[in-house]
Amino acid sequence: MVIAATAPTTAGGLVYAVTVIQMVQTWTVIRGHGDFIVMQTNLAAFLDGVPPCPDVEHLGSNVEALLSARNQMQQWLLGVLMLPGAKESRAVLTFLTESANIIPPQYDTVPWT
Repeated sequence: MVIAATAPTTAGGLVYAVTVIQMVQTWTVIRGHGDFIVMQTNLAAFLDGVPPCPDVEHLGSNVEALLSARNQMQQWLLGVLMLPGAKESRAVLTFLTESANIIPPQYDTVPWT
């Protein structure tokens, strides 16, 4: 799993292209920062030790800040996936598979970095 790209949204937040790489298949899901928060909240309801999602919203379009945000979110997501039971949870499965390979209309014109 890798966060392949990050972009600022017109609403001032960030959106991420999360690419999931499996032995026989690869796909990408587009997730806003709020989607990460929802997954964290859902996981924390039944798993101990779920770290808080980094607060990396409202960074503008500074490329270095976007890359830093992407790296922070990537490290957070990898850490979450290492928690026992997280990979098999409904929250993670939904986050990593729902609407795969579809760019939601609200993110159609974002400038990916």
